[in-house]
Amino acid sequence: MEGKYTRRNEIIIQNFYTKIKELHRLDEHVYEQAGVAVLLSNIGLNPTSASLFVAAALHIILSLTLLVVANIVNLGTVLNATISTAVLAASSWHLE
Repeated sequence: MEGKYTRRNEIIIQNFYTKIKELHRLDEHVYEQAGVAVLLSNIGLNPTSASLFVAAALHIILSLTLLVVANIVNLGTVLNATISTAVLAASSWHLE
């Protein structure tokens, strides 16, 4: 039972980070259309830099949220380690 529960949670976490990775792939044209590029150009960021900035900020916020929730809720040692590993793996995906 423990193995199925852990595997199911791993799949949920992998799906969560797959969605985050898809959000990171939004290119600068989307930010230009949404007006984000104009706002960030006021602080000196071009559309490409704005895209990287927004993706990094989103990644940090979501990763920290997941880690805080995992530490507040008693998930058990295995699941807590799985979540921490998933966050670390997602961080390395961002660097690719």
